[in-house]
Amino acid sequence: MKQKIGVVGLGRGFMAMGQSLRHHPDVALAAAADPSPEARDRFSADFDLPTYESIEELCVQSDCNIVYIASPHQFHRSHVLTAAASDKHILLEKPMALTLADCDAIIEAVDEVGVAMVVGHTHAFDPPVQAMRKMISDGTYGRLRMINLWTYTDFLYRPRRPEELDTSAGGGILFNQLPHQMDVVRHIGGGLLKSVHARLGAWDDTRPTEGASVVMFEFQDGCFGAMTYSGYAHFLTSELNGGIGEGGLQVDDTGCGSARRRLQKLNGPDAESLLKRESGYAGKGLPDPSATALHPTFGTLIATCDKADIRHLPEGVGIYADHGKTVQSVSFGRGSENRSSVVDELVDAIRGVAPPVHDGRWAKATLEACLAVAKSNETGVPVSLEHQVALSKDKH
Repeated sequence: MKQKIGVVGLGRGFMAMGQSLRHHPDVALAAAADPSPEARDRFSADFDLPTYESIEELCVQSDCNIVYIASPHQFHRSHVLTAAASDKHILLEKPMALTLADCDAIIEAVDEVGVAMVVGHTHAFDPPVQAMRKMISDGTYGRLRMINLWTYTDFLYRPRRPEELDTSAGGGILFNQLPHQMDVVRHIGGGLLKSVHARLGAWDDTRPTEGASVVMFEFQDGCFGAMTYSGYAHFLTSELNGGIGEGGLQVDDTGCGSARRRLQKLNGPDAESLLKRESGYAGKGLPDPSATALHPTFGTLIATCDKADIRHLPEGVGIYADHGKTVQSVSFGRGSENRSSVVDELVDAIRGVAPPVHDGRWAKATLEACLAVAKSNETGVPVSLEHQVALSKDKH
């Protein structure tokens, strides 16, 4: 029997996840809630399913047993509490919340009623990342020594509402892009980060939030590394991955600076907010199903072990060892879309097949590390972490 999903928030998250929900063999869309009448009308036309203005109405009136919460970050706590109180299983977009206290409230609510919750999507769900972790945990190439991740995107120059450029409201890379990087690094390294030492860059007064970072990190077992992020829309790391970008599709690298030029043509924040609406789900609907067999690349990821360097590739995993280079292909999850593995994890948890890897405690640990990045940037010194959880050997 298929699990029935109600969507809360018909924005960018749903645009990225929608086809995976639509085509996954184990789930079926059942309803949606969004305050925007235009988004609700689009959903009704696309799926011939009921829509509601609020999560409260959806939880009471629809027959869904899962709620996919893709609302703005500041609503995650209240929306999870509402869903849990209605005995709904939960798929929660990253970041889990904006504070550790909100994470604790979410964990308590989910534990109290005993529903399953998975927090994602982050790129730790990407099958090549999971395959890399299995190689490491199996000891195939010896001990993991170092992890490096470089990600250059046009993130800061995509159309934004004003609050998306306000870090205190959950904007910028701290809550939107670093969770991807931090979750990948924690997944590859087994979860137990010891400390982070970081610098953040905010270099454009017209986009008043952090757009770049360098984070040095160390795990409790001595593995260390660094991750670099820039969302300043010049160089794109898709160029280092055969032109394949974050969605697993070819990126037009000839358009260097195009995101900046598009914004320069707009007349103020109202025009930018309008462009965001027009380019969002209400304006464009879901993107066409992916026709590619390639995996998303969130930058260039390399794990260094005693016997090989292991790299995330669009085709799977590249292994650079003494005998030369080999490429191990990696399949998608049970669905055909790039984000089907997150659905797999939640469905398996609901059915009792396996406990979720990316549960509330895991997601809280990722947020703790992201918040520590901001603290380290302020103080100039490394920040020790206190709430980390391990990725057990049977969870890859």
